[in-house]
Amino acid sequence: MLSSTDRAQRKRVGSIVIAIYAVSRLLGFLRSEVSKRVLQAQLREKAARKVADRDDRLLNRQLPPPPPAHVAAEVLSIARQGGATALAAAIKARKLTSVQVVGVYVHRAKSLHATLNTNVDDRYLEALQEAVEADEVLATGGFVGLLHGVPFSVKDCLNLHGMDSTIGSAARCFDPSAADAVVVRMLREQGAIPFVHTNVSQCMMLPESNNDVWGATLNPWDQLRTPGGSSGGEAALIAAQGSPVGLGTDIGGSVRIPAHFCGLASFKPTPGRVSIVGLKSPRRAGMEYSMGVIPSAPGPLSMHVEDCITVMRAWCQTTMFRADPIVPPVPFDEDAVAATGTLRYGFFKDDGFFEPHPACSRAVTETCDALRRAGHTVVPFVPPNMIETVLTYFGIMSADGSLRNFVEGLNGETLFRDYRNLKILASMPQLLRRTLVALSRRLGQQRVADILNVGGAKTAYEYQELTHKVAALQIAFLKAMDAANIDAIVCPGLALPALPHGTSKDLSPACSYTLAYNLLKLPAGSVPVTVVKKDVSDQTYHGSAWHYGGTDKLSQRAQTASVNSAGCPIGVQVVTRPMTDELCLNAMLKVQCAVQFSGTSPTTGLGVDSKL
Repeated sequence: MLSSTDRAQRKRVGSIVIAIYAVSRLLGFLRSEVSKRVLQAQLREKAARKVADRDDRLLNRQLPPPPPAHVAAEVLSIARQGGATALAAAIKARKLTSVQVVGVYVHRAKSLHATLNTNVDDRYLEALQEAVEADEVLATGGFVGLLHGVPFSVKDCLNLHGMDSTIGSAARCFDPSAADAVVVRMLREQGAIPFVHTNVSQCMMLPESNNDVWGATLNPWDQLRTPGGSSGGEAALIAAQGSPVGLGTDIGGSVRIPAHFCGLASFKPTPGRVSIVGLKSPRRAGMEYSMGVIPSAPGPLSMHVEDCITVMRAWCQTTMFRADPIVPPVPFDEDAVAATGTLRYGFFKDDGFFEPHPACSRAVTETCDALRRAGHTVVPFVPPNMIETVLTYFGIMSADGSLRNFVEGLNGETLFRDYRNLKILASMPQLLRRTLVALSRRLGQQRVADILNVGGAKTAYEYQELTHKVAALQIAFLKAMDAANIDAIVCPGLALPALPHGTSKDLSPACSYTLAYNLLKLPAGSVPVTVVKKDVSDQTYHGSAWHYGGTDKLSQRAQTASVNSAGCPIGVQVVTRPMTDELCLNAMLKVQCAVQFSGTSPTTGLGVDSKL
């Protein structure tokens, strides 16, 4: 038996061991924190150098003088009336030269960037030289593609040879791409000329375009509001006529939300229909081309549905199928996209999860009325399981429990401040989550409680259950379309007009109308219809979250965000069955022809919609 002296000595030794362990852990923590702060400082300095490099070239590089004013006016007029497709026709008919068209957009994009902060990098001189070559090809009888000599802009996640795809992250700066993305290469093969990379949200998971490298992009319709995200740089530049057509990507609405906020047409193809090779993922290395349960899809943005059709036609070529063997070799269906017969549309205004703004609801009504006048059949449609669909999306996107794949992809850079709520939702301990869910329900915040409840880490079994649920939701939705005997769906482009800067972190659930079709893997496009009127009744959000029994915090935030929204453009979505992309484009074109939207952003200098 130990003596009291031995016990005391053993106790002292134990205390010393514990103290040494505690000190070593503390020193390890301090070393880790110091290393982290040093790395973050290095990344901030790297980002500053990248911005300075861009700005120095913008200031000091000598560009050829812009085309004469009358040429610029003609180029912009043709583009306003018929988009990039019409510009290509004018070049082929020798009414314009590629040098003139590219010159107009190079100087306009440079000028607009100073106001809207749309561009992260450019290849203006290279584009102007390629325009010279395009004119020479035309003069000598060479191959003339679908978009011969027409410039196009590219979202800063689609690789351009020799340029960084930063996705708003300092860690991705000074890492030039070895080759063009396949979707860029396909447009190049049709004679189009890439000339600028445009801004995004860091990690491309917010309906804004703001990050710590390039800053916030402004909406040309209202610079106090965001152009959306994550393809917001594209939308802002195109809406201000700084580019005739652009390429974005969409995993939750990232081409459709900016189109809705900026009065544009956009199209998200069926996932897998178009190659994603050369799409820089915000996730960690090795996951760049992973399709995942909710896959991303490249898509075009323009003022005109016709350009969305032209881009899809250019993409769905044998060259793409050879470049990316994962893409099914399905040629573009010219008969479906050109069909002139009437269609049967189903419509709904409210998905039950986030009640739409009055102008968003009115846009659906006006679209349906216009389609009926054009001879189409329009019937009510009740989409099944929409709340469950939205909550399943949130559950899958937070399934790793901490946004780990995105954080690791930043290589030590700080996650952008607007992701704070999303990260908390994803990483919250289960006991705290259950407590907050119960408290939210007791306080009448049923919708908030549902979002909290589905967030957080999932076991392998739970994740497998979610994938099974996705399949069941897809089948149920398609059966509902079959039962209604409809060709296409018309619904709100989003629940709200363009959001004030910095509010998307609290109002991402308003994207329920777009993200549902990413989960369901359906082709979907946005078509501009109207603008928010000056009437207070058209600006004021009265959403009551009726399914959840009354007004909640999300409704209150939506009310605040809707103040002074007069003049903001409003679109609708058109949705069809999987792999019927050409039918969707045809249905979008019929909507465009029926509603005859004529609005332009004040930044274009061409006037605004007169129906305010």
